[in-house]
Amino acid sequence: MVARENKVFYVFGASALVIFLALVGFTEYPSWVNTVVLFVVGIFVPLLVNDLLDDRES
Repeated sequence: MVARENKVFYVFGASALVIFLALVGFTEYPSWVNTVVLFVVGIFVPLLVNDLLDDRES
């Protein structure tokens, strides 16, 4: 069984990859903007969501 935390990271990781590839392919943003979006959506947002869900459980 996959833990809730892992499910959250899988969903946001896949979403971050799709968003990153769309930004690289269809926009002219600098590469650092694309990298920041990848890290924020793929790492920081899932951490915040997991913390929020952990607080709601306790």
